[in-house]
Amino acid sequence: MDGIEAAEIIKNKYHISVIFITAFSDEDTLARASHVMPFGYLIKPMKSSELKATLNIASYAVKIEAERRKTLEELYISEERYRSSFNATTVGMGIIDKRGSFISVNPAACSILEYSEKELLTKAFMDITHPDDVQDSIGRFHQSLEEKQPYHIENKYLTKTGKVVYGFTTVSPIYDKEGNLLY
Repeated sequence: MDGIEAAEIIKNKYHISVIFITAFSDEDTLARASHVMPFGYLIKPMKSSELKATLNIASYAVKIEAERRKTLEELYISEERYRSSFNATTVGMGIIDKRGSFISVNPAACSILEYSEKELLTKAFMDITHPDDVQDSIGRFHQSLEEKQPYHIENKYLTKTGKVVYGFTTVSPIYDKEGNLLY
């Protein structure tokens, strides 16, 4: 086992990144070392200032990587919290795109509307809204997008079997950090 193989094991097993200090500068060695993604590759002899600079950069990279991992963990927890709430609630919920088509529905919505998830994902909210309420719903939907404001509406909806069910619906547009509509 050479130093590159040892560095790879250290990185994969212990999540510790390395700085190579070596006399080798040939293309093959550099290519192999780059796959380990080291924080530095110093060729001997070197100046103490080069080592110091590389250690400072590596230290900063370690800090950034730790922050990235923490952020990813927080994102994972947030996503799991959302997914658990979305799927476990007895309240029918759906997410629609800019055109009003479903892109996600929860089990409660499927049960209430008597559609499978796959079936609902082929529909838009207008397809399940009772004809008496379609025009008002479309108007409120477009107004909400223009004003970037949520709204609440009480509607009648049609199940797959044609039954009328009543629902109190909240529509809340979601935007990215630049203000572009996502959903």
